[in-house]
Amino acid sequence: MDWCRLHHGVSTDPKWRLIAKRAGVRVGDVLSVWTYMLDYASQATPRGTLAGWEDDVCAIALDYEPEEIAAVREAMQGRTLDGDILTGWEKRQPKLFGHWRKDPARLPPEEWLQVRRAILIRDDYTCQYCGARSDKMECDHVVPVSRGGSNDPENLVAACYDCNRSKGSKLVSEWLAEVEA
Repeated sequence: MDWCRLHHGVSTDPKWRLIAKRAGVRVGDVLSVWTYMLDYASQATPRGTLAGWEDDVCAIALDYEPEEIAAVREAMQGRTLDGDILTGWEKRQPKLFGHWRKDPARLPPEEWLQVRRAILIRDDYTCQYCGARSDKMECDHVVPVSRGGSNDPENLVAACYDCNRSKGSKLVSEWLAEVEA
């Protein structure tokens, strides 16, 4: 079952009164629109955004006028919205499912698979450390994530199983010095 998350005290948060006042609507109207936005953003691509949002569709669903929805959305800017991004989205996400959610340096699995595939194609399925060629290559972080490395393509290379496991979380220079010793 898909779901989205509210924090305790959301219905009594004073920011809703300010947003309601700016938009010229009731607090309950603001909460209704916010809940609809959370539901929408949980299904959007990318998640946590209002990509493709239409005030008219929300107005029909909630039985409001499109102008009221637009006024609420505009009043939320800088409080709960930053453009079409829901602020604090990551804080509302579950922390127990998948290691990538605990470590912001890790990419979500679907995204990592796309990045990995692009790197293996770029490197022609050839280990960048020993030159071995195989369709069963791995993707290695030249500077490991644990040492401040990123998932940028410049920091990723194709590596065979043996080289990748041998290198582990070492820098290439450290690993080579160890292998050559």
